[in-house]
Amino acid sequence: MLNSSHVRLLNLGSVTILLIVLLSFMPIMNGCIDKAEIPAFLRIDSIVLDSTSYDSTGSVSSKIKSAWVYVDDNLQGVYQLPFRVPIIKNGTSNLKIYAGVNENGLSEQFLRYPFYQRDEMIVDFVPGDTLTVVPHVRYNKGLKIPYIEDFNVDFTQSIYKDQGGGYFDFLLDASKAFEGNGCGYFYLGSNEPALICTTKVIYTPKNQFAYTVEFNYKNNCDFLVGLRTAQSGETILGIRPRTEWNKMYMNITPVVDVLPGTDLQIFFIIPQDTLVPIQEVFIDNLKLIY
Repeated sequence: MLNSSHVRLLNLGSVTILLIVLLSFMPIMNGCIDKAEIPAFLRIDSIVLDSTSYDSTGSVSSKIKSAWVYVDDNLQGVYQLPFRVPIIKNGTSNLKIYAGVNENGLSEQFLRYPFYQRDEMIVDFVPGDTLTVVPHVRYNKGLKIPYIEDFNVDFTQSIYKDQGGGYFDFLLDASKAFEGNGCGYFYLGSNEPALICTTKVIYTPKNQFAYTVEFNYKNNCDFLVGLRTAQSGETILGIRPRTEWNKMYMNITPVVDVLPGTDLQIFFIIPQDTLVPIQEVFIDNLKLIY
């Protein structure tokens, strides 16, 4: 009869034999690994917005923050720029990149911007290697931009003070502008009532795919932006101070859909802030797109 020590020895011997068998097969197993399962890597640091025609689309200032990545028409993911991600591909593939922006300035709201064309290219993925690309996008053909104000020379007054204190002016000073020769300037002095300014009427049809207001801005105080018609109006955004120029993509689709009338105006309100003796808001490259 075997005692317990014999049982332990026999078990140890079985383990040893099993390890020897597994080790003997390891070279064969390694040789059978499918190289297609070793990922290639895709790296994108930025996406460039190219000019189509300044006369039709205005400035190409942009703030593209994310990318929708498709390989052979299969969505790989939505990634915040910059990124480097694995792609399980080996060889030639079709790569499509769609540019994304932060809707209404909110960092957690990625929007595949409907007014930018995708970039498409044929690429070669090599397992283990990193493919770095710089996608280039443009504004879509056929979009409508019924209102563009770049605040450069030879302007016609398209924004005016509606009511309240302070004033609005076209500031023809390239050193103050985001780009070009000038910018829009809202000023509200100490103890003055809120300043309200409006654009001219922008006749805009209903039931389009999407509507956006784009603009660059810099401000030392809070301000509000909204839409109105002769019949109704709605505030859309409250914007916090920015010491450096920033880019806004304001989604106005839900408001356009419910506001009665097609006689749209964009309005700006600078509320009185007693903690900021001189309130200033600079804007540039204001446009409405659908």
